[in-house]
Amino acid sequence: MLTMKLCTDVRHVRELCDRQGLSFDGNIGAFISEERGKETGFCLFSIQDRVVTIRCVLCGEDYFLEDGLIRAVLSYCSQNGTSEFLLSSGIEWKMAKQLGLDIHLTDSPRNIEEFFAKYKNCAR
Repeated sequence: MLTMKLCTDVRHVRELCDRQGLSFDGNIGAFISEERGKETGFCLFSIQDRVVTIRCVLCGEDYFLEDGLIRAVLSYCSQNGTSEFLLSSGIEWKMAKQLGLDIHLTDSPRNIEEFFAKYKNCAR
C-alpha cells in the first residue's frame, strides 16, 4: 500500500536536502511516499510569510506520484495557515502540464484554496 506522510525526522529531512544539494536551514519540511516500507519519493518544501515554496520533488518517472506529493504538501500547508504557493525554478509539475493547468505561467505566488477550487476534479 502506498502512503504519503509528513516526515518528522529532522535528520532524514537533512539527508534529503543533502542529496539534492539544498542547504538545510531548519525551515525545510518533507513529505515522503512509501510502499511496503520502502521510500518511493519525496517533496521538499519551505514556508515563509504564509507562502510555501516547493523546493524539490523526486519520485522517478511516476507523474501521478509527483502530483500527489505536491498536492499533499499544498493541502497540509493550507490546513496549517499557509495561503499561497510557489514552485522553485526547475520544478516541472508534469501532471499539471498534462491536465492543462497554467501553473508555470507566473512567478507570483498562487492561492492554494483557489487552486484546489479551480481544479475540482483533483481537489483534496
